[in-house]
Amino acid sequence: MSAEQIERARRAVSRMAGTICREVIPGVEDLTTLALAFGDEVGSYWSDRGKRRVGLFQFFLRTSSAWRLETPERVVCTFDDEKPAGGEVRRHLGELVGQHVSRVEPLAPAGDLAIEFANDRIVRAICVVREGACGGDYFFSDMSRNCKESFQMGPRGIVDFDWPHGANNG
Repeated sequence: MSAEQIERARRAVSRMAGTICREVIPGVEDLTTLALAFGDEVGSYWSDRGKRRVGLFQFFLRTSSAWRLETPERVVCTFDDEKPAGGEVRRHLGELVGQHVSRVEPLAPAGDLAIEFANDRIVRAICVVREGACGGDYFFSDMSRNCKESFQMGPRGIVDFDWPHGANNG
């Protein structure tokens, strides 16, 4: 990952600092996915055949790779824990909703991402996708009215700022 790419990614994700976590959606059962939404609502749509309104928020982050929730003293839960409806993982992740983001930082050399919350919780998206794999470790989107930007962090810290429109791994 070039210094210029990591700096651009750092500036993009650091805009989440000071926002509130609005939604956390963990994968179910053995799915490793984790999606988080932050900031102001910027739109919505109807899903489930028009039965449920879904909010779209200023910032969105989704990982299909490794992640963990931790405090400065311990690991609380990880992508590898079972996630049944109403279970411990969902309860712990649900405690992030309504919390302010205090700091966000992509970490060299692979682009792991640390999101620190005011309640001393940290979500880490850990880049582990192998080279040559399709897709990335995590996807970030900023849908602010004045700054629409998205990227994926891919294998070994490759940043694709053309995502989701094309592949630019340079």
